[in-house]
Amino acid sequence: MQDASVVTAQRKKRWLLVVWAALPILAFLAVEIRRIALLVTVTNVDFFGLVERARVVGYLPPAALVDGVYPVGYSLLLKAGLALGLDVIRAGQILSIAGGAFALIGMYLLAWQLTRSHAVGGLSAVTLVTTSVFLFYGSYEGTDMLASGLQVLAVGVLMIAPERPRVTLAAGMLAGLSYLIRYTGLGTFGLCLVYLLVMALVHRGKFIPSTLLFALGFLVTAAPQWVPSLMQTGQPFYNVQARHVWFKLFAQGDLVTEWRNAPDVSMTQVFGMAPRRFLENWLDNMASFWLRSDFLMLSQPFKLLGQAALILMVIGGTQIARDRRAFLGWFVLGTVAAPALYRLDRRFLLSVIPLLVFGVVYWLWMVIPAWWTWKRIRLPVRIIVWVLLSAMMLDTPLSFAMGSRPDDEVLSVSATLHAAGMHSARQVLSTHVLFHDVESPTRERFVQAWPVHGKMDSFDALRQLTLAKGYRFLVFDRETGSQFYPALDSLLTPENHPAWLTPVMLHPKNKWAVYRVEPDAPTPQSPLDVKLAGGITLRGYDVATGRDALSGKGHIGVYLYWSVSQPITQSLKVFVHVLNEAGQLVAQDDSVPALWTSPTDAWQPGQTIIDFHAIPVKPETCTLVAGLYDPDTGARVMTGADDRVVLTKIAINRQGFEVIR
Repeated sequence: MQDASVVTAQRKKRWLLVVWAALPILAFLAVEIRRIALLVTVTNVDFFGLVERARVVGYLPPAALVDGVYPVGYSLLLKAGLALGLDVIRAGQILSIAGGAFALIGMYLLAWQLTRSHAVGGLSAVTLVTTSVFLFYGSYEGTDMLASGLQVLAVGVLMIAPERPRVTLAAGMLAGLSYLIRYTGLGTFGLCLVYLLVMALVHRGKFIPSTLLFALGFLVTAAPQWVPSLMQTGQPFYNVQARHVWFKLFAQGDLVTEWRNAPDVSMTQVFGMAPRRFLENWLDNMASFWLRSDFLMLSQPFKLLGQAALILMVIGGTQIARDRRAFLGWFVLGTVAAPALYRLDRRFLLSVIPLLVFGVVYWLWMVIPAWWTWKRIRLPVRIIVWVLLSAMMLDTPLSFAMGSRPDDEVLSVSATLHAAGMHSARQVLSTHVLFHDVESPTRERFVQAWPVHGKMDSFDALRQLTLAKGYRFLVFDRETGSQFYPALDSLLTPENHPAWLTPVMLHPKNKWAVYRVEPDAPTPQSPLDVKLAGGITLRGYDVATGRDALSGKGHIGVYLYWSVSQPITQSLKVFVHVLNEAGQLVAQDDSVPALWTSPTDAWQPGQTIIDFHAIPVKPETCTLVAGLYDPDTGARVMTGADDRVVLTKIAINRQGFEVIR
């Protein structure tokens, strides 16, 4: 029986392990939860495709599980989040935060096992939490952090005892789970498998059971992806990464326009097409990881130390077993080499960051003396230095926690479109790649013009398309719209917009414009026939409301239908006022009609002018009134005995509105 003091010491050691591992995770959770409080819009274009797949996965045959770009696991997790009542943004953020926690646990296990020091493990995890790239992707919606976190955890578990079959079985299962999230998990599996096979050869078969169980663990957990892939394509690990390489080497234009035409080729076939170009591109990309400043992925004060410290650790870190150091170098080289086939991006290298961090912490821990003694003075130098370095590193997580901002453009466009009468994202044809319905739990992106409908070389073609497909709104932007549809570029200067488009929202610097598409004979939902002085008639109005998904504040949208029986010689302004139950003015919009694009002195007899106004309001019962006035004198245009038209009374709440009268 063990001595009681030994048992107590072991328990204290376990508690120390738990505390050291838990503190960085708790700090990471606090930073990320605070950061995502205001983030309710999609910022990752790839996320839209994952969400679209989440809507349908489970309702389709096994063929739907096979996608060469992304495995099925992430979309299944999003679907589970939706079933639990989360919207997809929160589900995606939670999955990324979970991935960050997995990476921190893997980081701690790795550092602790290699050095047998809880302090090095804890400091490595703390340093990782202060790394800006890690924090950014720690709540970024998408597969990046979750897949990388599972890969780092797999490596950390493997390093506990690669000779033990139970340990390698767990590591293989984690690698398999990462493969279900992103195909890069196959790279982690391959790199770890090669290490175990080499160890089996060196140790004359000792590692064979561990190797077999590692492979079994991977195959079992990755089966939901590789089995359907084998059935549908004949390739268990089917993906289209070779198409990315082909595109990088041979395509001449933009990914959006040429991706659909890229051949479904293997990596061997791409290499055979141009071996020299293939190798030059690969080697240049790999070299960039070591030479280019944008791949210095650690934050200050360690920004310049990452790659150098990793190399020094692999070559000269004699306190770490040689085979473990060789594996770490092999893992980093392999993880960099795979995406380098087509292009490197920091988000493809998230699983490398913990190893860079460990290299820096390891060398500083080895170089800095533990104590400095002079006469009777004895100072803990190592602790003092790390306290000072930690103070320097705190700025990064604090900035992340306090510096998040919502995407105001996406929020305002979504809210205004709802106020303009949009009921579904399917009603909106858009060239902007990020605008979407923020009120939808699945954050539906507006129908993308180019992938769905290709070229439109005239306003007539646009008109025919919108009528045929039933689109009610159009979003046109400078970055994508002007690139693919130069013939429609005048939509960004809406003073000359076609009569069948009503301006709904305009960017002040003409970066984008939002229009409602009108039928050939537009008629108001609420007809009127109010005669104003000067031959002006208010024929009716439409009204709807939207809601800011972040603040809950309402938006009233009012379309006024004007006509004239004779030309008007002066430019009048339209007012739309919101009155509370006491008759007090609580909100208003005064402007030249049609968002300042259709002055009254340009109106022609027989023409219908549709004039949109969006007004932010608080939830309450209110009355809408409208009219015209001379901006120079303030005098209103009379409607017989009155100087305004009472439109309707509505009750606005956080869910919508009800017309009372």
